[in-house]
Amino acid sequence: MTQIVIAWAATTPAISADSFPQLDRPALAHLRTGFVEVGQVRSDWAPDPQHPHPKLAKPHRVLYGITLIGRLFEEGTLGRVGRALEAKVAVAGERPPGF
Repeated sequence: MTQIVIAWAATTPAISADSFPQLDRPALAHLRTGFVEVGQVRSDWAPDPQHPHPKLAKPHRVLYGITLIGRLFEEGTLGRVGRALEAKVAVAGERPPGF
């Protein structure tokens, strides 16, 4: 049985095929799945109510994505699922203005 775990990823501009270091499993990291409008600097660490993050002058469109984690020796399955998701969400070709 094929199993794939989907995990949130702090996304960078490039997809990478890698080994998920904590589990020693193959992974397809930083698969772009969409964008969010952010109006305030944020952190995924526990926020400090005494020191809130600053607000931005104008909202920024920020990329977000997922990481697919698979079973050993099933890198091909990860690739097929990644390509299917990429086609479905249709954000892989989007670029910031000026690029």
